[in-house]
Amino acid sequence: MGTIKRTAYGSFLLLQAAVFMALAACSAPPAEDGISDALREMADAIEARQAGPVVRRLTADFSLARGGEALDREQSRRLLAATLLRYPDISITVTGITVLPDGARPDLAEARFNVLTTGGTGSLLPETGQLYRVESLWRLEDGDWLMVRASARRLME
Repeated sequence: MGTIKRTAYGSFLLLQAAVFMALAACSAPPAEDGISDALREMADAIEARQAGPVVRRLTADFSLARGGEALDREQSRRLLAATLLRYPDISITVTGITVLPDGARPDLAEARFNVLTTGGTGSLLPETGQLYRVESLWRLEDGDWLMVRASARRLME
């Protein structure tokens, strides 16, 4: 009788462990989904002229490589604010998203994608536009994928 109770109890513990692991796996989106969703959220926020949702997707130690220099999170926020002031009409299109999860650390992933930006002051056609290829590193923090660093290079120059 003691063996049956121990076996049943052991099976119960295994079942609990399996359920716990399944729930833990569901708590955070896979890197591909989470990062793609984050990029869409950031693009939508820029088009809605809201810097806050974009900055919240950047880690405290964020770094943006731009023109031979590195901008930190605050400098990147100021650059975004200046861009939003300069161009009342901004359009962002993100394409070709490729996410490469880190094999050793499930909380890290690299993402590469293209960004087409256009901006203007309300006329029918945009005044400016650029196509960028972005390489970025992302980290999972408290269930959200946040950008740690990014570098962008212009395509078609």
